Amino acid sequence: MFHGCFPILEDQMADLKPGQHMLMPLMCALGLMPISAALQAADALPAEIVQTIRKDDVGNALRYLTSRVDLDDDGRPEILVYLIGPMVCGTAGCGLHVFRPVSTGYVRVAQTSVTRLPIRVARAKSAGWRNLIVHTGGGGARGRDVELQFDGRTYPANPTVPGRYVKHAQPGDGDRLIDDISGADEAAPFP
Repeated sequence: MFHGCFPILEDQMADLKPGQHMLMPLMCALGLMPISAALQAADALPAEIVQTIRKDDVGNALRYLTSRVDLDDDGRPEILVYLIGPMVCGTAGCGLHVFRPVSTGYVRVAQTSVTRLPIRVARAKSAGWRNLIVHTGGGGARGRDVELQFDGRTYPANPTVPGRYVKHAQPGDGDRLIDDISGADEAAPFP
């Protein structure tokens, strides 16, 4: 029953907000919330990322999961934001945004639609950036994992369209960045 709860908690204890360290293990142990999803949602977003996403008219009923990972090996982590809500999701999935740090804050590098969880990072690189692996499916399409390659400026906008920068990936390849969740209520409300 405790599998997956406490090893993650111990590794990420420093990321918890005051009071979370007592409540989250209990909720995870009772099966009320996967601890990894709760930790992903608790990661506060920088104001410029919130402003950039809000400019897209994403509506008010929006939730998110996030992860930080250095995709371009510059020593500074990029921020991935997986949005969940009626204006950003359809039967084929939801939107994934990638932001990179710059001297003035963060700029959006990619906006990929119709992705499904989990989001993983591949060991392989394209144009100096690590490839992302997403699950696609729904809307009548059969589910599959695809590897999104960076083209020097961005990742593909639609992972369901085969092409030079969208390749087949094996299930389980890469390291998980954002785990699957059982419902949108496991994600944090978007600020």
